[in-house]
Amino acid sequence: MHSDFDFKSGYQTENRPAGEQIGAIAGIRRQYGNVVGGIEINADFSNFKGNDLCPNNKFQCRTIVAGLESVRGELGYAAGRWLVYGTAGLALEQVTDEAIQTSDLSVDGTTGQRSKRGWVAGLGVESALSSRVSIGAQFLHYDFGKDNSSFTRPSDGSFRGNADFTDAVDVVEARISFKFDGSDHHTPLK
Repeated sequence: MHSDFDFKSGYQTENRPAGEQIGAIAGIRRQYGNVVGGIEINADFSNFKGNDLCPNNKFQCRTIVAGLESVRGELGYAAGRWLVYGTAGLALEQVTDEAIQTSDLSVDGTTGQRSKRGWVAGLGVESALSSRVSIGAQFLHYDFGKDNSSFTRPSDGSFRGNADFTDAVDVVEARISFKFDGSDHHTPLK
């Protein structure tokens, strides 16, 4: 993940949160010859955290991503047991940005958790283990653009300042898929 804090003073800092995520997907695919098309919905619970010194080095700027969701279309090519595909669509992110005092590690300012809308695109590959089970890997790039948020002190709600945020997330996923229809009809991988 890449998160830029652009403070109104003109100073900018960047942090690169990292972590794990787990999620669920649901979707449908249809095969026409070797061409496969579909739609997929996913919800991931994330544990992405990262911090770096703020422009005022008395503070650490911290980003926490708690969730990523998307609705994506897919288009791919199936050959034998293999499927290679591209995917793109709409995305949501649940994110909190905080300013942590380096002296006592208390939160001096937070944006609170907020949802951001953006887009997602990526590539994937799958291999059928049986008519019902496939495994694969997928790379997704999420982009949530730039927005402006206010920092407030959690203890009393007082205004602490504004910052523009630019967020982008790169995710590499390992996947295992189970098909409810185990027949060879409409199976993207033969």
